[in-house]
Amino acid sequence: MKNVGKIIFIVAIIIGGWAWYSHNQSLEVENYPHTKLMVKNMSNDSIQVYLTLGGGAGYTHSVSGIFGITNNQSLQGSFYLGANDSVMYDNPAPISGNISFGIPPMNCTSVNLFEFCLNNASLDSKDTPNQMESVDISCMSGVNVYGSMELKSGGGYWTDNHKDTNATKIVNKAKYHNSNISGIFPYGCTNCINTAGKQACQTPAATPSTYNICLIQRNAKESGGVVIINYLRSVY
Repeated sequence: MKNVGKIIFIVAIIIGGWAWYSHNQSLEVENYPHTKLMVKNMSNDSIQVYLTLGGGAGYTHSVSGIFGITNNQSLQGSFYLGANDSVMYDNPAPISGNISFGIPPMNCTSVNLFEFCLNNASLDSKDTPNQMESVDISCMSGVNVYGSMELKSGGGYWTDNHKDTNATKIVNKAKYHNSNISGIFPYGCTNCINTAGKQACQTPAATPSTYNICLIQRNAKESGGVVIINYLRSVY
């Protein structure tokens, strides 16, 4: 009977230790105010919205349930957003991916992507320290819509690491008019400041930006507020 008592005591310690560990793991994700993600249709027509996740270790791996998506292929799904309507994703888990309107991301298809990496402070480690939240509009494959990204209501300052130390809004222009705009990758400019690695279909490319300003970032530990992706209208 004494041995049984010892076993029960040891099991209780193990269960208690696991509960403490699990609690602290969840606290680790919640230590910082998390950043919300909103998609807003500012036009008078409904639009099909595609969400594509990047996956990666520690990041969200399924679009199911995000923005009400049910038709999905794990990392990609879509939904229709009504005229002048909006949806919000409010979850502290790390998420990385992009939003596109009307067309899913595909090579050699004229589509611009509204990219984001949010709530990844918990992924800090010895091998990958100083995680950064980031946003941008990628026009590398072309431009099919006019849109914007607003950075609002909390958290640390967003910066392009060059001239804009308090970025609050990114607005894309037509296909060949996005050079030297903070937070936007110009057409065919795979590395922002050059066209190395561009595809043959991305010819002629736009003029690369002079400085590396295409990615807007902040320390992931300064998360908070809302990233709003606005659909304004189609270019066609």
